[in-house]
Amino acid sequence: MIGRHIALYFGSKGLAAIVNVVTMAVFVRIGGADTYGGFVLFTAIATIVYGVAMQWLRFSFFACYREDAGGNGMIAAYLLTQLVGLTLVGAGLWLATAFGFITATEAVGVGILVAGLACYDAMHEIARTRLHAGIVAVGVLVRSFLMIALGVAAIVMVGTALSLALAVGIAHIGAALALSASIWRMGTLNWQRSDMQQLLMYGRPLVPAFGFEAAGNQLDRLLLARLGDLAETGRYGAVSDLFRQLLIVAAEAIAGAYMAIARKHVIAGDRASAGEVLGQAFLAYVALLTFIPLGFLQFSAPILDLVFGADLRVAVEPALPLIIAASVVAVLRGYYFGQVVHILQHSRLLLVSTALHAATVLVIGVLAIPQYGMAGAAAALLLGNVVGCAAFLIAWRDNFVMRLPYGSAAVMVGLGLAAYFVSGFVAGGFENAYAGLACGIVIFAIAALIAARRYNLLSFNALVDRITKRVAA
Repeated sequence: MIGRHIALYFGSKGLAAIVNVVTMAVFVRIGGADTYGGFVLFTAIATIVYGVAMQWLRFSFFACYREDAGGNGMIAAYLLTQLVGLTLVGAGLWLATAFGFITATEAVGVGILVAGLACYDAMHEIARTRLHAGIVAVGVLVRSFLMIALGVAAIVMVGTALSLALAVGIAHIGAALALSASIWRMGTLNWQRSDMQQLLMYGRPLVPAFGFEAAGNQLDRLLLARLGDLAETGRYGAVSDLFRQLLIVAAEAIAGAYMAIARKHVIAGDRASAGEVLGQAFLAYVALLTFIPLGFLQFSAPILDLVFGADLRVAVEPALPLIIAASVVAVLRGYYFGQVVHILQHSRLLLVSTALHAATVLVIGVLAIPQYGMAGAAAALLLGNVVGCAAFLIAWRDNFVMRLPYGSAAVMVGLGLAAYFVSGFVAGGFENAYAGLACGIVIFAIAALIAARRYNLLSFNALVDRITKRVAA
């Protein structure tokens, strides 16, 4: 089961990552840093609104859903609760516009993005939790291709941040329609009050938790826009989004391949099997958070020049190590700790972690951004994520979810550092930066393959065996 999930998740999300990188490059190059900066503001505000009003529901469903115990009713309760939430969000945006807190343009842009995120996340979570990996793969690809097609059309035809926000929101809704195939054959979805009460009971502490989570993840951008300018925010957001895309696509694939299976073992009372699956997931995250960040840092100049242009790269370069470090810790916090917290149903701990995270980003951001700009924003986000992780580490220091293969992880980090130094030395012998980049990619790929073979990352050995048997046949 894990092998099939890995193939589908990584295949679809890997292709989606390529499309998404091209999408960001096209948005920045065609629309410019100012337009992309305005789009970053729309998405930051929409993410906070969605985090406060809706995001808790997705994870409450993941924790509470039982396919053999009225799963039909739980899905119905999920969708009905979300419809109520979207109605309240719409009413809130209308009131904010009526009283002059935001403009009608801002309300429309934020509203369509929130609706798109809510619809896509709901259908994605239902399909993922029900282990419909094929449907998830289709939805991921539909979203990516719709985003670039509709986004480019919006920039060329209208050329405003609002038009880009509307295009991205509609792309998410289109992908949600594809993902809805997961429930087409379930018949009538009859909700029960007990199902909704269960969602609300588990999700109650998640409401403020995801409000803090969304604020903590977006405050660096909002503060930079407030204390800097849109062009600086656009450049910072573009590079941050590019690197996060490289990490998050793979991180989501790892979570999709392992976390739902670990959850099934915990529900069945088999903590030994759950711990084994979580150990495999942890090693996959360590590999991801070692090879890609070190490779990106080593070859950031040719990569950023190719994607965004030399001017943007020069502006962002001083803050780049902090941007990379912040994203690495954010992925570990969100995709290991943030998934395990729902497997264990420790939702109150998530509230503590996210509150500390948001408070740290706010304080450090206000102090550092006026003087250090992008570097201050990245430092604030990095320290916020470190503090958020520390809350989990302290709370779970004796829990089985922290009994992980740290020795193997250390070996992989050492292998990544060796690839970093060797690739730097070898690439220095090339006059052409892109020739050095190609050689460096090969070196990092070899190191990653060694780690994958040695520790059977993402069922790599099973894949090799299948390929070998087909070739031999």
